[in-house]
Amino acid sequence: MLLGARVLKAAGNVDSGENFQVYADPARHPFCLCWVEGRKPR
Repeated sequence: MLLGARVLKAAGNVDSGENFQVYADPARHPFCLCWVEGRKPR
């Protein structure tokens, strides 16, 4: 049994706005992990 996932598409440049990565699980089903950058205080 395999554990873990492999990256299919790495996150782009931090300034590009692509705050997600695409992975494949051991059964080769794709899924994404997304995140939101924190805002700077005013």
